[in-house]
Amino acid sequence: MKQLLLVCTLLLMGSTTLLAQTDTTRADSTAPPIRRKPKEPVDWRPSGLRVGVELAGPSQMIFQPTVRQFEAAADLQVHKYLAVVEVGQASFLYQPTEGNFIYSSAGSYFRLGADINLIKPDPKFNGIFVGVRHGRNSYVDRLFVFLPDERDGYGEQVLNLENPAMRDRWWEVVASTKIQVWNGLFLGYSARYRFGYKNLADLQGQRPYAAPGIGRINGLNWRMSYYLQWRLPLSKTKKPKEEG
Repeated sequence: MKQLLLVCTLLLMGSTTLLAQTDTTRADSTAPPIRRKPKEPVDWRPSGLRVGVELAGPSQMIFQPTVRQFEAAADLQVHKYLAVVEVGQASFLYQPTEGNFIYSSAGSYFRLGADINLIKPDPKFNGIFVGVRHGRNSYVDRLFVFLPDERDGYGEQVLNLENPAMRDRWWEVVASTKIQVWNGLFLGYSARYRFGYKNLADLQGQRPYAAPGIGRINGLNWRMSYYLQWRLPLSKTKKPKEEG
C-alpha cells in the first residue's frame, strides 16, 4: 500500500512540472517580437567645404627668410570621407657661408588626395583622419658657381647652370586632425610621409636640390603642416547627437 501511494505521488509531481513548462512555452510564443531600430540611410550628399591656408610656410620665413612658401587647402566632406586639394608656390635660396656657389629654385605645386575619418560623426565636424596624396610640381632651378679667373688670377668667373622646366611627382601618406575652435573656424595639422619620388624632366647637368611642395629632396621624408580653415555648409544634413 505504501509503495502504491509513493508511485502515485511521483506521477502527480511529474504531471505538475510538465504542465508548468507547457504554460511557459505558450507564454513565450505569445510574447511580442523584439523590434530593432532600422539603420538610417547614408547621406552621400556633400555636407561641407573647408577652405583655408597652411601656416608653417609663412611662419618659417621669420627664421629662414631665404625659404618662401604659401599654400592653400580645401576639402569637400561626403559622409566620413574628404576629397582634398592643396596648391601652393615656393622658392628656395641656398648660399653656404664657406661655399663658392648659390642654388635657387622657384615654382608651384599641387596635391590631390582623399581622407577617411576614423571616429564617429561629431556634431562639430571634428575628426581624426588618415589618407593619401599624389603631388606634382613645376619649377626652375639654377646653380651659380664662382670660379677663379684663370686669365689674370684676380677676378672670378660665374658658371650658370639652369634647368628651366623641372617637374617632379611623388606620393604621401597623411595622418591629420581637424578641430573646430569657433563657429565654423577649424585648426588642424597633418603629419606627412613622402615616398615614390621621381623627377620627370630631362635633366641638363645638375640634379635638383630643393623643390616646391617637397623641400630638400634628399632631406627627411617626414613633414608637418598646420592649417587654418573655414567650413562652409553645403546641405542641411542631420547633425549627430552629442554623446552623454
